[in-house]
Amino acid sequence: MTTDPREIYQDWLDRCAVLLWEEDFERAADLMVYPHRIDTSERGQMIESREDLIQCAASLRQNLHSLMATSYFRVCREARYVAPDRIEGHHTTYILRGATPVTRPFENEMTLRLEDGEWKGAGLIAQVRNADLRINTIARPSGTHQDDRKETR
Repeated sequence: MTTDPREIYQDWLDRCAVLLWEEDFERAADLMVYPHRIDTSERGQMIESREDLIQCAASLRQNLHSLMATSYFRVCREARYVAPDRIEGHHTTYILRGATPVTRPFENEMTLRLEDGEWKGAGLIAQVRNADLRINTIARPSGTHQDDRKETR
């Protein structure tokens, strides 16, 4: 098993993208810690439970379908250990229809946390508008103050 933070981060991105694309939201929910936050440039959302994540992922997948996307992938730009059990990184998200972008690629910051020997998502900040891509669409919206955009510890 690799210890390189970029490889761990990219592997996690790839596994989650496949599960999202295949609509296996239950298994995607297994790759997260709870609670955690998902923020966009417009709003923040606390994901309190697996059920919240499943609803959020299903909404995102439906949105990708409505955009007629044929490809969804994310590329790690940098990742580093901030503690032995925590990786913080940046990645770019690409959503395509064939070879044509459906949305402009957008930047993200994400935290991974090691729990029970497995790396899990522990918070995301996506530089995209919910009007362009529904990333965090469940009930209970919260503010998007910069101070609120950190992982729940």
